[in-house]
Amino acid sequence: MTQYRKFPDSISNHFDRLFEGLGRSRSSFSDVDAIIHNGHIWPSRFLLLEFKHAREELDKSKNWLLKDFAAVPGCQSAAIKYKSQNLYEIKTYPDELIHQVSGDVLKAFIWQWWHDTATELALRHLLDVMEF
Repeated sequence: MTQYRKFPDSISNHFDRLFEGLGRSRSSFSDVDAIIHNGHIWPSRFLLLEFKHAREELDKSKNWLLKDFAAVPGCQSAAIKYKSQNLYEIKTYPDELIHQVSGDVLKAFIWQWWHDTATELALRHLLDVMEF
């Protein structure tokens, strides 16, 4: 998990120290920036999102987590990088395709997922069609 040096008393730091050494090979502890649960339909669906600034890179364990999460039925994941004003990079999983999109397209992606008006394939098509 993330250690917050600026906030040494952060609750995340507490649990990071508590769980240190508990993992096994090919496993990891990680925090995520957002998880959206759509329980309006059955079975429930989940979208896991990781946010990064333009110069931040996704570490190996987080990439692995997003890819494995997307392989679970009913679950999707994406890493979203804020590149500059109104420009975002979305990396969708498990395929790890990267799309450069506007804020409006990013909102449409989330809206379509949330309202279950599009399949995973249709979401990818939206991103492909609307790329810069």
